[in-house]
Amino acid sequence: MGNNIVRPVGYDNEIVKLNFKKSATDFKTVYRPKKDSWVGDIDINWNNDKMMFSSQSMDNDTWQIIETDINGKNARQLTPNDGADVDNYDPVYLPDGRIIYSSTACYNAVPCVNGKVYVANFHLMNPDGSNNRRI
Repeated sequence: MGNNIVRPVGYDNEIVKLNFKKSATDFKTVYRPKKDSWVGDIDINWNNDKMMFSSQSMDNDTWQIIETDINGKNARQLTPNDGADVDNYDPVYLPDGRIIYSSTACYNAVPCVNGKVYVANFHLMNPDGSNNRRI
């Protein structure tokens, strides 16, 4: 997804697991956000036992990276809540176990639109959410 800065709300969505062997309508809810927010940018780890995605924070309205096991249990927010103006989104598991993602923690904006559009930079973190740094 290009720019997740606009925080869409009013969504009724969820991540589901489909069982096509039985029926295209046979599905199980894996994760449903507590708020009426969008959930997307899903990535499954290399062991196929965890997934992470972008959604609104569990604590405020910023975009954050949430990780669960593959069945949607043990949901936890990986990225920190660094204030109402920092969004973290679009995560990807790297082969070495670390995670790369987009973040507006750099506080840069596009000058030709009077700074109203934030610029994201790539950040890197450990699998447990520690050692966040811009790259």
